[in-house]
Amino acid sequence: MRILKEKKPLDKLYTRRNRYDLQPDYQRDKVWSKDDKQKLLDSILNQWDIPKVYLHVVDEENYEVVDGQQRLSTVYDFYDNEIELSEEYSEDFGGLTYEDLPDKTKDIFDDYELDLVLIEDASEEELKELFARLQLGKALNSGEKLNAIHGKLRDFAKELISNNFFTKTISLKNTRHSHLSIAGQLCILGIKGIDNLKFKDIKSLLSSNVNFNSNSTQGKKIIQVLNFLDSSFTDDTKLFKNKASITTLFALVNSMKDNEFNLSIKENKTKISEFYSDFLEQLKVEIEKGAKSKNPEFVIYQSNVTQGADGITAIKKRLSILRTKLVTKFPEFQKHFELQVSELELIELKRKETIRNLSDELLVQIADINSIYKTANESDLFKNTNENLKGSVKISKPVSDSENFKNLIDSLYKLIYEGSGSLSRVPKELLGDESIYFDIKH
Repeated sequence: MRILKEKKPLDKLYTRRNRYDLQPDYQRDKVWSKDDKQKLLDSILNQWDIPKVYLHVVDEENYEVVDGQQRLSTVYDFYDNEIELSEEYSEDFGGLTYEDLPDKTKDIFDDYELDLVLIEDASEEELKELFARLQLGKALNSGEKLNAIHGKLRDFAKELISNNFFTKTISLKNTRHSHLSIAGQLCILGIKGIDNLKFKDIKSLLSSNVNFNSNSTQGKKIIQVLNFLDSSFTDDTKLFKNKASITTLFALVNSMKDNEFNLSIKENKTKISEFYSDFLEQLKVEIEKGAKSKNPEFVIYQSNVTQGADGITAIKKRLSILRTKLVTKFPEFQKHFELQVSELELIELKRKETIRNLSDELLVQIADINSIYKTANESDLFKNTNENLKGSVKISKPVSDSENFKNLIDSLYKLIYEGSGSLSRVPKELLGDESIYFDIKH
């Protein structure tokens, strides 16, 4: 095990907050009071020392917060303007949120460097020992408390963590029964549906289902969804880095209509893995843009991962965003969900936006090609006509029936095929059998 130390400014920790998992079960259940948080914020603005944050290095870009969850959560809350400074501790700025502060004071907060302790190459036993020493005198975590409960649903949850999805697919280590806590959350989602996933809720479910039948419809469905996720993603995929990523994707698949969505079809598995990989990549990009992001749903999604992730409101928001993104990417999945009106409206807006962007990109590329071609040939490759101009409008509209589709193809034909003089101005080396020009013509 290697222990490294570094400092990092708060603004960078915030803009890259999707890299830090605040949820591992190394944490105490105790949550800071508002007074605790305001004292910390005042300490930072006074540039006083605050305790180190301990991070377990999962890979070069991802970390589990071993100790320091409440400190980071407080910083995130302040940046999100969800907590104000105390009038008792901050005479000059009491009652102000981050956005209300003068720029010079914001700079002091942004530039404050937090001491980080990075734990690398640690074995399971070394991690357990380190965690135990950091938490001397602290209460048992949720996983350890759940392990002490007796009953058949608790036994079923323990069996779930032997599934390949837990042992090989997800990135989270099973330190101090942390996997049992996640399995308990999946049991809530599989038995009760979308609900609070906090420790007290898991404990209540396990305690009230001491005679649970693992061969029941609910038990079988939970295992089916886990097997589906396992076979959809490669071992050690690095996509499942926190509890929220596991519970949200499980909820997404579990909420699909049983009579229409087949968990065994390979194409469904491929599309789910492709979608989720793309979603997380876009999430990472948008989060690092911070206030400059033009996709607020990604910022909302991440804020509901880092703040109150196990509450029903946060779960519903994450699931709604994930559903709309999935159906936008693969419209054929829409029939598998009972979507809300707001979700359907958002999906339609996103489709239209995507089509408009593609249409604009096509017209820009035609203009660029004409500029290059005109330098050598003193004329445009694609000639503009009144029909072309009409067609450029039609290609930006979604296709909803066969007549729309006919208009799309006719417009592309006039714009690309006829516009190039029936391809007479297109260089011969671009006219292979597989050329898109002939697809449009035919």
